[in-house]
Formats: sequence, C-alpha cells, structure tokens
Amino acid sequence: MPGENSLTKEKGKITDQPDDYERLRSLLLGEDYEQVIQKRLAQADIDRVAEVISEAFTKRNQQDDSLAKEISPVIEDSINASIKNHPERITNVIFPIIGPAVRKAVSNALSDLIYSLNHLLQHSLSVRSLVWRLKAWRLGIPYGQYVLLQTIQYQVEQVFLIHRESGLLIQSSSTKGISYQDPDLVSSMMTAITDFATDSFNQKSDSLNVLQFGDLTLLIETGPHAVLAFAVRGVLHKDVKQHISELLEKIHAEYAQELGSFDGDTSRFEPCSEWLEQALLRKEKVQEKTPPWMAIFAILILVSIISFFSYRNWQLSGLINQVVEQVNGQAGYQVIEQEYKNEELHLLVLQSPLAVSADDLVTSLNVQKFEVIINKKLAALDSPELFTAYLERKYGGHLTAHRKGESVDLLVNGEISAENLSALKQDALVENNFNLVLSENLKFTQEVSVQEKSRREFNALVDSINRQFFYFEVASTKLKEASRGKLHETIVQLKQLVRMQDVTGFTIQQIGVSGYADSNGGRVANLSISSDRAKLVKSILEENGITEELVVSWGYGAKDLDSVDVELQRRAKIEVLYIDNQSIIYDQ
Repeated sequence: MPGENSLTKEKGKITDQPDDYERLRSLLLGEDYEQVIQKRLAQADIDRVAEVISEAFTKRNQQDDSLAKEISPVIEDSINASIKNHPERITNVIFPIIGPAVRKAVSNALSDLIYSLNHLLQHSLSVRSLVWRLKAWRLGIPYGQYVLLQTIQYQVEQVFLIHRESGLLIQSSSTKGISYQDPDLVSSMMTAITDFATDSFNQKSDSLNVLQFGDLTLLIETGPHAVLAFAVRGVLHKDVKQHISELLEKIHAEYAQELGSFDGDTSRFEPCSEWLEQALLRKEKVQEKTPPWMAIFAILILVSIISFFSYRNWQLSGLINQVVEQVNGQAGYQVIEQEYKNEELHLLVLQSPLAVSADDLVTSLNVQKFEVIINKKLAALDSPELFTAYLERKYGGHLTAHRKGESVDLLVNGEISAENLSALKQDALVENNFNLVLSENLKFTQEVSVQEKSRREFNALVDSINRQFFYFEVASTKLKEASRGKLHETIVQLKQLVRMQDVTGFTIQQIGVSGYADSNGGRVANLSISSDRAKLVKSILEENGITEELVVSWGYGAKDLDSVDVELQRRAKIEVLYIDNQSIIYDQ
C-alpha cells in the first residue's frame, strides 16, 4: 500500500537522522531541559541510596569488617583536621568532662601516697612521732595524714570571676571583716600581670597559675570563656585547687551561652555569687585539746559509787526475797506485807496457832545482815476467811470455813480442777489449819485452758498489787529505801497486767494511787502532803511506761489511825480497777 510505504520511509528517515531529532527537541523544550533531567535523575539516585544506606551498612558489617577498614581512615583524617584547624572547639567540649576524671585519678594517687607514707613512718620511734601517733589514733585518721595536717592552714579571702576575652570582672566575693582594694582594680591588675607573663615568656595561660606574694597566694584557673581566681592566705592546699577547678567547670556548664555572648552585662551572673561565697574556704590546724582528766576522774568515781550501791541493793533485795520465801515455806505462816527500814525487815504475817512461834522461826532463819521482825495475826481460828480468800484466788473453787470444836473444816465447793485440788491438799496453810472436806456438789473442771490460767494469773497479780503499801519518810515525799524496791517490782507487775489484757479478756479501766499522812500535822497540811505522795508515785509509774490516761491520784490525809501503827500511816497504795469483757458479752 502506498500509504504504509510512505510511513515506513518517514520513520526510517527519522531514525537515520538522530541529529535532526535532537535539534527538534531542543527547539521544542529549550537548552536547559537536559540539565534539569540530569539533576532530577541524580537526586532520585541520592534518595534511593538514603533509604537503604543504613540497612546496607548493617548488612555489610554482619558479613565482614571491610566497611570499617575503609571508613576509619576518612574519619581519623577528619578529626585530625578539625582539631588542627579549630582546637578551641574540642577544648570546649571536653572541658567539663576531663576535669572530674583527672581529679579522681589524682585523689586516688594521693590516698595511696598517704597510706604509703603512713607505712614508712610507722618505723619512727621518736617522742614526737609517738605523741602524733596517739593523737592520730584518737582522731580516727591515718598517722601519715595527721602529719600532713600539722603543716596545713589556709583561708580563701577573695574570689574573682573574670571574662577571659574582655578581662572584665563578672562577679567577686570577699571574706567579711577584712578590708581589700576595689575588686575591679584588683581584677584589672591581675589580668595585666597574667597577660604580661603570657606575652613575655610565650607561655599559654590555659592551665592553673600560681602567683606568690608573701603569705598570700593568687591561684588562677583559666577556662574556655572565663577565668577564676582565688586569693589564698597561708599554705596552699589541694582541696582549694580541686574546688577552684570544680567551680569553674560548674560555672561553664551553667552559663556557657551567657559567657560566650558576654557584652558587659553582669546581672545575668548574679545567681552564681552564692557559689563564690561558698568558695571562701577556711581550714585551721588541728587544735590540741587537753583531756578533761578531772571530769573523767569524777565520772569514774560516781560510776563506781553507783555500781557499789546498786550491787549492794541487789544483794539485799535477793536476801530479803530469800527470807520471805523461807517464812512462806514454814507451815502455818503466810507473809502479807513486808518493809525494810533501818536494817530491819518487818514482816506482817498470818500465823496459825499450831505453827512454831515467831521467835523460833526468826532464830531458824539465821540472818546476819539485818534483823527480822515478825508482826503476826492469828487468823486460822479467829478469822479463817482471810485464809479462804487467799486460797480461792490461788486454786479456784469456792471455799468456806466451819468451826468444829477446836478444829476448822474447810469445805471445797463449786468447780475446781483435779490438779488444783491436789495442790490445795498439799498446801502448808491447809495442812496446819484446816480439815479439808469435799462437798458432794463439787465439780471437777476439765484441763484449764490457757486463757483461764491467764485470767487466774491476772487476778492474782491484781490482788498482789492491791495489797502493797509504799512508805515515806517523816513529813516528806521521799520514799523509804525498801518501798522504792517494792515499787519497782509493782511496776513490773503492772506492765505484765497491761500485756495480759488481750489474752485474758480483762480491760484495765483505772490505776488509782491513794496517798495518806500521819496525825502529826493539821488537816490541810495532811491533805497536801498525802496528795503530793500520791502524785509522786503516779509520776514514777508514768516515767516507767504506764499510760498516763490510766493513772489517777488522790490524797486522803490522816486515815485509819486507830488500826494502823504510826510508822505505817505515811504511805501510798495502788489499786487496779478492771472490767471483764466476757461478762459484758454474756450480759448482752
């Protein structure tokens, strides 16, 4: 077909003549089209590489270390060139970091030096070394360190913070009470001296400088943007050098931007004035103190006296308890009250008519250190209820006494355990004063529970406390010696009662302290002194851990004068009042 042949020929012409095609594209799109296309292709290549370069690095590193070998020389050359062309940049970066590391290494080295010196000086046997070694031991520090301390004494009197480039004073601080030149003038002079030394001797001022003026030392530390100077009087100590370095690092870390753009405005640096005041360090020589030998000697004497009397009272208390136990163990005797005064032990006892006489009993005791005086009450035939109440509290059950001619039957009724009944039969009071009779209605209880035993022990303690009296000196609120020991025992019993409340089901409502006086004074005076005696006992209870809310006190003045001996009228008495929570529950 003519049409197709002609089209083919046209296509062949276009293909065979590429220059004409390029010329036509340039006429249609312009000369810059090719450059635009090349740039876009290059950017596309960059984007594609950026998307996969990290993954490519990771994958290549997993295969071998060729990538690190190729890149390492490039990185090293770059770092070297950067440090060489701009050394201040690397200095500004590592300045806050390298200081603490260096100081830590120096501190460890100094510590090792002190201990090495201490080891060497231990071979010294001079009198002075022996004295210093003793003082070092008292202070709890190594001997070598103490020797170094003998030559150390300094005080930082002035601190200056100066801008490095301009030499302007930024902040300063001085010790109170000491006169100085104008800080700006001092700062200018110091800058001039430092510049002179730097220019004259071609010495860089980046490291710490020391200028000595008699006993005054000027310590200068230079940082990237600021200079810190300490005026130190006395021996320059490593602590001052360490502190000036730390403070300069702290200032650069906090005010790096402000220091780099400093234009003479110092108001932005006012907060760091407190740091400069804290840098006014002061260290004095170890003061020699004379031991207070007189005070130590007096304390030793006092401790010896207290120990002697404490030991003596402990021995006496043990002997008294031993005598009381021997009397209670004697058939037909039961101690009700006891009091020790003027090397005499007074015992108030219940005595059976069939028991041995009190004189024979005292003789058998054979006590040498004090005299035993027994005041007896014949109770077995005249007042058997005094015995029965005591025996009921001790063993349980319900006991009643019935006279039968010259003997007395003790009827056991109610409920009692077999164990307690056996103990009741063997009790010396029962054997010597009663004929034990068991009631037909007597019931034996099962083994007593822990709570029941605790309740009986609680009741026995309360009864023991309520029967105690504490006696006082004439016209005084001073407890007698025996009563002080007895009060201590009572406090122990009261604390035991408090601990037993949860187990027993009893709750202590009140601990009452009653005070009494003899008849020698008037009514008002007797009421006052009896009240003071009760308050004294109350305060002793509170000081020894008895809850203040539980304890109350009253003064009754002179009372029971007809039935109580005059020596026993000046007394105080403790009574424990409690409730049975179980009874309350049952009543409800």
